[in-house]
Amino acid sequence: ITMPQYVDVIIPRGGKGLIETVVGSGQKGLAGDGGPAAEAALNEPYEVRLHPHGDLYWVERMNHVVRRLDHTTGLVHRVAGTGQPGFSGDSGPAVHAALHEPHSIQFDRDARFLYLCDIRNHRLRRIELATGTIDTWCGTGQPAATPDGAPVGKQTPLKGPRALDLAPDGDLWLALREGNAVYRIAMNNGTLHHIAGTGRPG
Repeated sequence: ITMPQYVDVIIPRGGKGLIETVVGSGQKGLAGDGGPAAEAALNEPYEVRLHPHGDLYWVERMNHVVRRLDHTTGLVHRVAGTGQPGFSGDSGPAVHAALHEPHSIQFDRDARFLYLCDIRNHRLRRIELATGTIDTWCGTGQPAATPDGAPVGKQTPLKGPRALDLAPDGDLWLALREGNAVYRIAMNNGTLHHIAGTGRPG
């Protein structure tokens, strides 16, 4: 199966859903930063999130980047990642940081930060949007079980963080693929709570 190299949205018009390509030329690659959305080459775009101000963010797993469509100019910009797999760049500009198969992204309730599942690095990373600075928010880099009630931090292991979502109360929910579990991240005190899964596949 060939993965599509577009980011699509479905726009209802006159009671019918019509599909419109908003980003991507259809060519597989990593190109087009700073240029028009229709001319950008993508490689396995996965999750799409809409910022409250209107910009569209998405993650490209096999390009190891996060990118953004500026809704006012129609131009594509790199948010994070060098385009090469690896791990580097904490406490520096996100565009100079190496990621390894990022998959899921999500804003916090105030849209101050963008959180990122860095799957192969077994870390959750966080980008401060105002400064463009990235850091490891949670994860040691080693695939180990996450203790129930553990604090969010670089000392707490994660095993294949795969998907993030935001609850109405502001907490983040995290699915661990290789960890075979779901956790709730309490944002008021920065702790992880085991919600589902035994840790074993089945």
